[in-house]
Amino acid sequence: MKKLHDKTQKQIHYNISEACNLRGKDCFNPLKRKIQWNLSKSCNMRCSYCFNTLEEKTSPPINLDLEIIKKSFMRLDPSIIVITGGEPFLIKNFVEVCEIITKKHELIILTNLSHDVDPLQFCLRINPEKILEISISLHFLFREGTYEFGEFCYNIELLKKHKFPYRLSQIMTPEIIDGFPIIQNSINSKIYPKTLEGIYNGKKYPTAYTEDERITLLEIIKQVNGEEPDVYMAKKILEGYSDKNEITFTGKLCSSGYDDIVIVEDGTIYQCWNQLVPLGNFFEDGLLWWDEPQQCHYDWCACPQMGFEDTEKYIYGDRSSIG
Repeated sequence: MKKLHDKTQKQIHYNISEACNLRGKDCFNPLKRKIQWNLSKSCNMRCSYCFNTLEEKTSPPINLDLEIIKKSFMRLDPSIIVITGGEPFLIKNFVEVCEIITKKHELIILTNLSHDVDPLQFCLRINPEKILEISISLHFLFREGTYEFGEFCYNIELLKKHKFPYRLSQIMTPEIIDGFPIIQNSINSKIYPKTLEGIYNGKKYPTAYTEDERITLLEIIKQVNGEEPDVYMAKKILEGYSDKNEITFTGKLCSSGYDDIVIVEDGTIYQCWNQLVPLGNFFEDGLLWWDEPQQCHYDWCACPQMGFEDTEKYIYGDRSSIG
């Protein structure tokens, strides 16, 4: 393992494909490492397919120590910080955290942008040029016909007004697949469909999709995404996880822990969401990386899309040339 600040960006080499430039801004800059930071499991939504438990989602939002955050992130080389949850905007001093991080790094934020979230201060205080993407989950089944849906649409317009790059997505449960055209017409933003990955109504997805659902879902993804790499990824997931075929990642070289890594609330570092063996503490030890890609030891990847990204050439080319 090596600390990130012991390794200069000049030592990092990728075989770069022009396909990296996905969404106007490059959310997967091949010259920067990606750090997934799970700030909190607290969430104001109760999606049944979520991997967090109800007890975790109902835990009170935390207040982060800004001095520790500043010290920890300022010693890193410029990186892409992917902030996840839970719902990160529920954290009381979240805007202050973003102000600190964006002084040196770029951000991707995963949020549900719901009625408990007030993005106005974020829009006024954070430089949109430092935000690669605000990834917003629609969760239409939970918002349809509610007052909160109107507030949700207002918050999106607020992001538009302040020129923040965002991407609105919808988890494609079987009910959503049939009603997707109606959902798309309900909001003035392009909706990107996402394959369901988790337990829903007692079934394990994406394996549980029927053949008809797979065909329809892939057609929807093609219509929305055109020729973007998302189509390739969706096809890989739908073909790799079915009742006829269950892909395994066991034995494949994976770059998790090598050029992207996971940090949880207390600063514990993990190679990925499967390999939950602590590799140190970010706030105490700095950030530690493997010196080379490691073999995966799991059949099922907790995040199939990340599994494919980290074990295949996909967009990035030959990732074994890093370091």
